[in-house]
Amino acid sequence: LASLLAVASCVDVRVGDRTITQVVKLLQGMLDSSKTESKEERQLFAKYKCYCDTNEEEKTTSIEDLTKEIGLLENQITALQGSNGVLSTESAKMKREMDSNQEQQGTAVTLRSKANQDFLATESDLDAAIGQLGQAIDTLTAIGADQSLQASAAHEKFMANYPAASLARIQTTVKKALVDAEAFLKPAQRKRFNSFLQAPFSQTYVTQSGGIVGILKSMKETFESNLSASQKEEMANQ
Repeated sequence: LASLLAVASCVDVRVGDRTITQVVKLLQGMLDSSKTESKEERQLFAKYKCYCDTNEEEKTTSIEDLTKEIGLLENQITALQGSNGVLSTESAKMKREMDSNQEQQGTAVTLRSKANQDFLATESDLDAAIGQLGQAIDTLTAIGADQSLQASAAHEKFMANYPAASLARIQTTVKKALVDAEAFLKPAQRKRFNSFLQAPFSQTYVTQSGGIVGILKSMKETFESNLSASQKEEMANQ
């Protein structure tokens, strides 16, 4: 029995030794593993810290650069806003000037059109007046109203032999021509013409008509000069 106990005791000691050894080895392995993991973690942490430091420095630099850029952009925006204000003012001014120019152009076109219409009316009136004055002059000339005093005296003798009916027709023609021309006379001239038109048709009538022819010729020349000047002015304004 004692032998069995001794053997059992010895076996227990050996088993205990092996268990302790295993525990020790396990603990040693855990320690070694922990040291390895700790080393790796320190290395990872060091790398992470380095990354953080580097990244922080980069971000800080980037923030500073971006802050400066923001400041520059703000200055540019302010400058552009000021420039935009100037451009808006200039644009508004240009628009006002364009509107004014268009208005002036429209006014000029209207005035030019009216001036052209006035010219056409004046041209028509002058053409008619020149024609009527010419007709009156031709009619009076036909009865010798523009002759010299000596020729007029001879013409009076010639007219004295004219039949009364022929003289009446001539008087009617002369009066019609003078009435047509009367519209272009001045008040003083119109008074003289009216007196002349109311006088009886005779040799003396023919002699007196010489002064009337002079007035008509002067008026015709004036109208022709006015017509030529108006036509030249109209051509220059086109």
